[in-house]
Amino acid sequence: MTSPNITLYLLRDVPGMPLYFPPHPWKTILALKLLDVPHEVEYVSLDELSHVLPLRMGTAKVVLPALKIAHNNQSEEYIMDSYNIAIWLEENFATRERSLFSPGSHYLSSAVVSARIFARFLENWVDHSLAAALRPCIKSFVSNGSDLLTGTHRDSYRARVGVDVIDEMAKLNKDPTWREAQYERAREQFNLLERLLAEQSERGEIGDFITGSEPRYVDIVFFAFYPFSLPNPSLVLGTWRHSSLPFVGKWLDAMLGSGLIDTGALPADPSK
Repeated sequence: MTSPNITLYLLRDVPGMPLYFPPHPWKTILALKLLDVPHEVEYVSLDELSHVLPLRMGTAKVVLPALKIAHNNQSEEYIMDSYNIAIWLEENFATRERSLFSPGSHYLSSAVVSARIFARFLENWVDHSLAAALRPCIKSFVSNGSDLLTGTHRDSYRARVGVDVIDEMAKLNKDPTWREAQYERAREQFNLLERLLAEQSERGEIGDFITGSEPRYVDIVFFAFYPFSLPNPSLVLGTWRHSSLPFVGKWLDAMLGSGLIDTGALPADPSK
């Protein structure tokens, strides 16, 4: 059976300028690459996201990432939410050699189901606890960074987040005492990943990734918040690259060197 035609919708600023820092699209970008899934990419503006895609998809609201699947019988379906997309990709494209969750097993096997539950648990934790610690250090940088958002996109972002909130965050991030305290809160969240990797090393298990020698979806959900952090180089140095998190730093280097990441699409790592 011929595979369906797949289109991934991603956000851009101006034509030809994709936005690198939104975290959740990275989960789908890397899942597609890990499974070697042929697909096209369509970049949309904030205005198209709000007004064009809902009409096209027949829904009141569209959140990215989103996939359009055009089947050979001419029918179309749309999937939103990075985890829902990952499950669909696993069911349709995983092989014994390539899997988002557990290679060598059928997607309904107990090994895959257990790995999927573990990944989903960590994804929820990352999306809430880790993101909450990082977000105050990013909001004002996204809004005020001239190379991140321009024109109406910046105005739309400031209106959605709140100008007063952004201005307050900008003020706080200039305060060294507040900044270091917030970075410490973030490092406390990173300690979960640090402990997982340290314990793996202590047991003599092979590999620099969370579940072994190859990256899986559980690694992808953590990595997605590294591009999110890059607009603030100081945040990266105070968390991802902090001396108290050596295994996190080693894991990050392994992710960046895995071949999954198009490092040319990202700013330079401030620690390099």
